[in-house]
Amino acid sequence: MLLGYSDIELLRLAAWCKNLPSDISKSIHSRILNPARIKLLDAAGLVNTSENGDCIRLRELGWDFIRHLGFEYHKDSRYVSDYGRRLESARILLTFWRAGYNVFGSTLRDMGAPRVFIHSMAARRDSVQGGNIWGGAAFWGLGRLGNTAASCYYFTGHEKALLNYRSEKTMLDKAASFLGAKPAMIFAGKGDSGAGYVRMARVLGNTKAAKVTGSGEKLTYSDIYRGSQIPIHLLECSDEGALQLLIMSLEDYRKRLGGGIFSGVNPPPVGVGGADGSLGVSDTMPWLLAIDMDICRIGRAIRQTAAAGYPMIVIACLSKQEAALKLLFGENAAKYVIITEKNITDAFGAVCLYEPAPGPYLDSKGGMIDAAALPVHRKMGKQAHRKTAKAPE
Repeated sequence: MLLGYSDIELLRLAAWCKNLPSDISKSIHSRILNPARIKLLDAAGLVNTSENGDCIRLRELGWDFIRHLGFEYHKDSRYVSDYGRRLESARILLTFWRAGYNVFGSTLRDMGAPRVFIHSMAARRDSVQGGNIWGGAAFWGLGRLGNTAASCYYFTGHEKALLNYRSEKTMLDKAASFLGAKPAMIFAGKGDSGAGYVRMARVLGNTKAAKVTGSGEKLTYSDIYRGSQIPIHLLECSDEGALQLLIMSLEDYRKRLGGGIFSGVNPPPVGVGGADGSLGVSDTMPWLLAIDMDICRIGRAIRQTAAAGYPMIVIACLSKQEAALKLLFGENAAKYVIITEKNITDAFGAVCLYEPAPGPYLDSKGGMIDAAALPVHRKMGKQAHRKTAKAPE
């Protein structure tokens, strides 16, 4: 079996994340996650699946092999049995990866470039300007989306899940200030075909969710959403979520996509500053582009529309996002318009989720690699000189 670029990418991601969720191919439909191909890599001695079947990880030969190729990532010094948070982080990271982001960033400075995601464990080893800005923050990772720096949190769907909001906001403000970016939060959840969005919306829409106060000022996700003064984006860890992230990284995406859908961009109506525009040059129905799932802005625009006396706001979203928005804000709060593939193509040209190059992987000498020829019981020769940043612990 000749190893391809997709195989090498899977091995790199497995080394970087340590544990990859074995069911991720149900929501992220990339060829690197093809179960049949992963079985071949297992047979070649490069990866294996955990005893309970929930994660994929590198074997010793896999570690030796990627080091031989020049990818020097940090390896666990001992066996880690509690890897639930790693799987959560991996789902978020793989969604950013699928959107074409560089997910191998290891310092906050790496986020000075567009389309970068850094794993929280990698970020924590980085001292920014000689100081530690991370404190007690529990974030799963940081993403750079255009001029926004977003801290990411895995949303289990449990209504009593808590975050120390003060610690998270302090960390985020410092990170965004360092980058000269605007702060935001992303609530990310497992799912496919919109189920992840719906699961989060159902919990966030529960006004009876308990608020917990005390020395740490821990709050439920619902309370954080209702009191937030910064954008909060919902993100399903799926191809749909990856498309959302990809569009959000494009310059002037609101104006370009929304302007095409609604035939030009007119200023928002008086009193509805949360909207993106209006459907006419005079005071007519406001509209809002909701592909970014900024639920704080969406809710604000809906309230402003009602307060200003307009009958309804028109909201444009992806098809898999619609059900969650209706659940969170009500069936009759807006008129929903589905963003089509043609709308996206007309606005940006061809937009494709990321896949590694096809074909066999070529090593530094231009040769191909046959998995059957890999040594199973000895080290893989001398390492290449090229090094990369260490992976998260």
